[in-house]
Order: sequence, then structure tokens, then C-alpha cells
Amino acid sequence: MTTNKQPNIQELFIGLLSEGKVVEIPVYGLSMFPFFRPGVKVQVKPCKSADIHPGMILCFSNNGKLTLHRLIYKKDELFICKGDSLLKCDSETSISNIYGVVDSFYRKNKCVAMNSTLNKLYGWLMIRLYPITGYLFQYPSFIWAKLTNYQNTPIK
Repeated sequence: MTTNKQPNIQELFIGLLSEGKVVEIPVYGLSMFPFFRPGVKVQVKPCKSADIHPGMILCFSNNGKLTLHRLIYKKDELFICKGDSLLKCDSETSISNIYGVVDSFYRKNKCVAMNSTLNKLYGWLMIRLYPITGYLFQYPSFIWAKLTNYQNTPIK
């Protein structure tokens, strides 16, 4: 007897991106606060290494978890990312762990392109200020979570 294992959402997401499709997913967690708050929907599109530049928000595997963090710098085929409200950068990751880049997101029912001038400027500031952004945004994210009774519930 065989059983049909149902793919989880992460496997479906990765499969759709590998087929070249743009995928919309909700954000959870506070690592990208205040740029992304939990519940915001983002559109992730497939990408190639040559198309990835500092300031972009990458979707990648971080210890087996799907993660959306900003690219701080790229050296050859190694990428260093960081959540805007985190104190430290993530471990180096390779292109094989990167599934795509955030292309747009929805805020107040409006689709906002990541390549807008304002978002590019914000990304530019975040990569220049990355050593201190965690100190600027981490505690406000905790206060926001407390005031809104936010519960961090990941997608399974």
C-alpha cells in the first residue's frame, strides 16, 4: 500500500517559481518590520543571479525555512541578506538556495512595485544603514506586536 504525500505550501511555492510563475504569498514574522508587516501579501518572481542587486528583497531557504530578507551584499555567487529589524545578517547563501525576488506587494489594497523610486531609495538606505537598522526597528516591532496582539504563526 502506498500513500500519497500531500506537498506542503513551501514545496508548491518552490515548484511554481521553478516553472517561471509569479507567486503571491502572505508575510508573517517581524524580521522585515516596518517595511513589511505580518499579513502583507507579496508577489515573488523567479530570478537569475545576474538580475539580483543589493537592496532587493530575496526569497530564499534559510535553515529549511522560506525567508524574505533584504540583500545586503553579493560576492561572486554568495549572498548576504538581513531582515531590516534584525540585529545580525543571515549566513551566506548561494544562488541554489534563492527562489526569487519580491517584485511587488499590497498595501491598503494597492499593488506597490518594488522598482518604484521610493522603494529603491528605501532599499539603498537599508543597505547603507544595515549595521544599525536592527537597533532602530527591532523594539518598535515588539511594541507593534504587543499593541496588536500579534501571534507569529508560520505557514505549514
